[in-house]
Amino acid sequence: MRTRRLRRTLPKSSGIRIIPLIDVMFLLLAFFVLTTMNLVARKGIFVDLATSETSKDLGPGTGVVRLTIDRQGQYYLGAQAVDDESMKALLANAKSRGVPYAVIDADERTAHGRVVRLLDMVRQSGLREAAISVKDQSANPRVS
Repeated sequence: MRTRRLRRTLPKSSGIRIIPLIDVMFLLLAFFVLTTMNLVARKGIFVDLATSETSKDLGPGTGVVRLTIDRQGQYYLGAQAVDDESMKALLANAKSRGVPYAVIDADERTAHGRVVRLLDMVRQSGLREAAISVKDQSANPRVS
């Protein structure tokens, strides 16, 4: 009896198809980019500004100290929480650097007394002007 050896025949185009691999790599890349964008912590203080019909745009905010008061009445300079004494020192430092004015971003539910207290600190520091950020009717941030 004769044994017969089975031989596998390969198709002529038996190479690796690169185009589907590139497509899969782009899909994975897009998935990871979108996933990591959602995982990055947003570094900002979110405030709900009050609306105003008579606000005006001050233009680019170069040389401006931007102060924030959140809903609980906490003061912030940038993303850093600041107490009253530190705020006074930071405002005095801004005055010595020649900063002309301060812009206050206050949540509309902030206690009125906290906003007035911050305005007093700005005036005591010697800054020329203070403005309060508001939303106009089109919901764009502006200054009143």
